[in-house]
Amino acid sequence: MRSDIRALIVSILLFLLWGTVLTYPFRIDADLICESTEAIVGKLGLPAIAFAVIVLFIVMGITCAALYLGRDYTLEWGVNVKTGNGTVTVLAEENASELRYAKVTVYDRNKVAMATVNFTQDGVQLVPAAYEIRAGYDQLSASVDLTANAKWQVVKGPDEAEWFTIATPTGEGNGTIKLTLTQNDGTAIRKSAILVRNV
Repeated sequence: MRSDIRALIVSILLFLLWGTVLTYPFRIDADLICESTEAIVGKLGLPAIAFAVIVLFIVMGITCAALYLGRDYTLEWGVNVKTGNGTVTVLAEENASELRYAKVTVYDRNKVAMATVNFTQDGVQLVPAAYEIRAGYDQLSASVDLTANAKWQVVKGPDEAEWFTIATPTGEGNGTIKLTLTQNDGTAIRKSAILVRNV
């Protein structure tokens, strides 16, 4: 259960069960808070009901803060780490992006790092066999193999060069990116780029 939901449930129960034996420890804390609050804001001349509401909110705030400090936490890319009696369970969200990594460090009660566990989650794989294609001036086609585990799309780079076209603009899984070239009748080397992305 999420920590914010736990905090809400505990706060509601405290409100409903106030004055019973179950809330006795909290009432002791509330008495201490009352005395402290009275020393601070007692000089404002607030009515008794307003003072009681302030104390109630302070108690609820302390409870929520305590629950928040003991919460589960989430790493940037969604690995939820939950602690139990000698057990750590790592739940990862589905990865629709590239391969990603995370580290989970286990601390003892004195906050001393005892162990670090490395996690790797597979993601979308789009790996060309080569990152550069060279062609002769009269070569009219070129290709490069692609290792992939998802649907992919090939588009031209920012220059939108007109001297070649992409013969295989889409695909799925392992495949071959094929380009159709025009003959280079000039003296300068032509360069451009293509971008492979998952769809």
